[in-house]
Formats: sequence, C-alpha cells, structure tokens
Amino acid sequence: MAKASVKRVEVSRFSIAVILIVIIAISGGAVYYTQTNPVITTRTNTVTTTSVNTVTNTVTTSQSSTQTTSRTTTQSRFGGTLNIGVDTQADSLDPLNALTIPFSGGALFELYDSLVYYGPSGTFLPGLATSWTSTNATVWTFQLRQNVFFQDGTPFNATAVKFTFDRSVSTPAAVNSLRYLIRNVTITGTYGVQFIVRSDGPYGQFLSVMASEPALIVSPTAVRLSGDTFGRHPVGTGPYKFFEWVNNDHLTLEVNPTYWGTKPYITRIITRVIPDPTTRLLALQSGQIQLADVAPQYVAQINSTAGTKVHVGLFNRVLVMDINMNSKGNPAMQDVRVRQALSYATNRTELVNAIYYGYGKADSNGPLIPGLDDPFVPSVSVYPAGGNVSKAKELMAQAGYPKGINVTIEFAGTFVNSLTIATILQQQWAAANIQVTLKNVAFSVYITDLVVNRDYQLDIHDSGGATPYDHFSGYLPSFRNLGNFNDTEIATLVKQLGTTDISKVSGYQNLSNRINNLALQKSYLVYLFFAPIIQGWSNNLMDYNIPSAKYTGYVISSTPLGVNAWIKST
Repeated sequence: MAKASVKRVEVSRFSIAVILIVIIAISGGAVYYTQTNPVITTRTNTVTTTSVNTVTNTVTTSQSSTQTTSRTTTQSRFGGTLNIGVDTQADSLDPLNALTIPFSGGALFELYDSLVYYGPSGTFLPGLATSWTSTNATVWTFQLRQNVFFQDGTPFNATAVKFTFDRSVSTPAAVNSLRYLIRNVTITGTYGVQFIVRSDGPYGQFLSVMASEPALIVSPTAVRLSGDTFGRHPVGTGPYKFFEWVNNDHLTLEVNPTYWGTKPYITRIITRVIPDPTTRLLALQSGQIQLADVAPQYVAQINSTAGTKVHVGLFNRVLVMDINMNSKGNPAMQDVRVRQALSYATNRTELVNAIYYGYGKADSNGPLIPGLDDPFVPSVSVYPAGGNVSKAKELMAQAGYPKGINVTIEFAGTFVNSLTIATILQQQWAAANIQVTLKNVAFSVYITDLVVNRDYQLDIHDSGGATPYDHFSGYLPSFRNLGNFNDTEIATLVKQLGTTDISKVSGYQNLSNRINNLALQKSYLVYLFFAPIIQGWSNNLMDYNIPSAKYTGYVISSTPLGVNAWIKST
C-alpha cells in the first residue's frame, strides 16, 4: 500500500512503498504541533481555483535522481517554500511505526538518515556509515560518520545507533520492528558498531533493510523526552527538521542548519493533505502546490496547463487483492478453486486501461515488479490478462458453487483508485456468477479492519518491495500476512530465500521462481496490475526528478543520493 514508505518498496515505499499496510492509532480532530510549544487549533483545507492558460507540454520519463545543470548561480538557489500535495496523512513519523505512503515517505528521508542508501544496480551508498564489512553472513561492522549532530543538538555516534536498533528489537509489536532480523548491536568504539544478524532470519537481505525506513536513526534524547509522542515530534540528522503539524491539514519542515551534508537550497517544505484528487489537481494547476502525485486520468489536463509538467517513472508497486483466509473471511475461499476463479474472472487488461489510461500494465505474473525487481521478474503467466470467464465458472461448479457466490470487497474510497477498481471488478465478476457487495469505509476503519481486527473478506491496496524477498515475506505467518493464511510449503521456501545471497543471481532467481509459481497456483491474492510513479510539478521546481522506485514519496534534498532541488524565483 503503500511502499516502504520514501521507500519504500515496502519498501510502498507505499509507494507505495513498502509498500505494507500498517496500523497506527488514528487520532481524531485537528491538532497543531510545534517543535517547542504544542497548542490546539482547528483548520480546514481551502483551495482557490483559478483560470489557466492552455498549452501543450510533453510527458517525459524520469528514472533517476541525477541533478541537472543550471546556469543559475548557486547562491541564488537558496530560499523559498515548496508545497507538496498528498491525499492522506500518516499518523506517525517515528520510523518504528511510520506508514509508508507519500506523506510520510517524503518526510522520513528528509528528517532522518540511514546508515546506507540504495545505489544503482544493486549497490549501496554511504550514509551515516562511511564503510562496512562483513565477517560472515551474520556479522556486520560499520564505521560511522563523525561530526554529525541531531536536530536537537545532541551528537550522533555509536550509542545513538545502538539505541535505535535496541529500541526496534525490543519492541516486537511495532509495525517496523527489526526483531526478526537483528539479534544484537555492540559498540566497538565511539564511531563503530557491530551487528549480529539472526541466523534464523533473512540475513541475505540485511543491507537492503539497512537502507529502508525501519533503519532510520533517531535521537535517543528526543525519544526519551517525547515518549509515545515521538512520532509527532520527530528528531533525526536529516537535511530538514520538524517545525509543525496541523493534523489532517499540513506538515511543515524547515532546513536543518547543522546538517552534516550539502546545505539544502529550499528553506521550507510544507506537505498539504488534500484528499480530493480534483481539488489537488486544481491546487497544482493554480500554483498553490508545486509538487504532487498525479492520478493517470489527470495527466492530459495537467499537461495542458501553463507552468506545470508531468513525469512518468518506473513501475514501483503492484495493485493486489487480499483474500482473508481466517474464520472472519468468506468460507468459500477455503477452496483453492474458488480463489483461482476470482483470478480467472478478472480482465486485468480492461481494468488497468480503465484505471491507468495506458500507463499501467496488467499483472499476470505475480508480485515481482518489472524494472524494479529485474532480473528476477518471471515470464510465467497462469491467469490470462484478459480473463477467462468460462474457466472461472467451471472452477466454481467443481467447488460446489454452480450458481455462484456472494462476496464483499472492502476498500477506502479513492485510496489507490480502489472505488473504481472495485466497481469494475463487480461488473466483471457478475459474468462468472460472483456477486459483489461494495463496502466503502474511511481509511482509518479500513486499516483497523484489515490489520487489527482482521475482519474482512476481500480488500484492495498496493504493495511494493526492494527485493523479491520483500514481496514474498507477506506469505510468512506474520503481521504482514494480511490474508491470514498459513502455508508451510511456501513459508519454508520464503525463509530459504531470505538467507540466499541475492548477488548470486541464478540460484536466487530459481528459488524466487519456485515461490512465485506456488503463489499463483494457490491464489491467496489476486494480482491486478502494475502502476508507475506519476508526478506533476511546477516548472519553477528545478533539479527535482522522480526518485528511485525503491523510495516512496519525494526526495527533495539528500547528500548520499546527490539530490538538492531548488525553486527558481519568478
């Protein structure tokens, strides 16, 4: 569902990414937070529409975060406020519990730093760690960057790293807990730490995890001071620091004057929560926001607006439907033939064309995302992209349901276009005698039903991940298993994948393919389509590009990633 999330594709990511649906306690009302003096206030979203000039711009493809060259002097780049529009907010910016969606994904990697970052072609870049070595697959030693300070003025050192990961390991109930991976962390010097990775965990994914949201380093002093409210008063070492948060209205970050890397050009980042996509579109066209994710149906309209442009990036998430296999789900789904019938009854080509206007791709191959998960994306296809209604009816009859069944799809309004997706599936499945009831609920209710109560029949969300293991780890009997099934055959292979060296492509790919084939045959999920990152931004936002598909949201400034966007004055 988002990917962790800058992801995460978990991370997605949300991303997307992450892209994992997680539960945070959703707070009510509009609460105004500042770094020093919290007060209560109430706000409403207001967006003024303006007339626009009509021109034709070209949709360009952006796949990297490489800065472009400008004749503008460096000094004139400093200053300005960047307004970003998002559809919903997360409730916490604590890496231990953060939801990987554009709101939090964009903020997390501006507020915090990780020890390492994703680099090109499967490599990793130095972050708060300057170097790292492994004695063997489960012992890793990191040398840390010196002369770095948290935004509260306290020093970054090995003690802070140990605190961050000890906190994660000792909080197994946290949605991003790393207890499953890390056994312990030892301080080897003021700027040295050693990780002992669990031999029964996915130690082959260790560096990938270190580059993701759950491994962002927090200020021990701030965590102790804020306690359970740290997620609303975040403190890291990143290029921007927390300033204020008006609940369900906006989040404001300001430049961190003590940032260890290149000073950010943009002074202030305001992330504005604008749930309605049409209102968000008008805000982008009128200049009230300068950057936003763009629904595919609005690409042409934005490209006809003077002063804005749309970029289409790589696929970064897959739209999926979980099938709840516990006692609260639909009893008919215990039969694999019924689950397979759902996939045969789905015309993915029709669905993706209706939703993504030619920018998406039907998914008949499983969860691995083309471009993001290469070279491990399989070529096998079990279910035809155009569906097979006759086969769906045949399977239903074999399972003892010749007259069909009734099912309920639960979703959260416009979240990932789920209302439109559910409506189209309702129409498609009726041809196979699968009658669908649509259950449209608030996002907070949706998350509670899926993750806390595990009380639903079918759902719709997006998912992502940086490696095949990230995608398949949802098949393990764990918190991430939203389908609530326990398949020991698949789980055994997924655990084996987690301990396999991903750099040994052939062996890793063979194992990944075995898992993928089983996943498609057993049909615990209905895979719908792949979706790309589509973002629109003002022509005055310079040196910004869609980030790597491994990150969810927006990367505005990052020394490790070589990004430093700026606003051209008009």
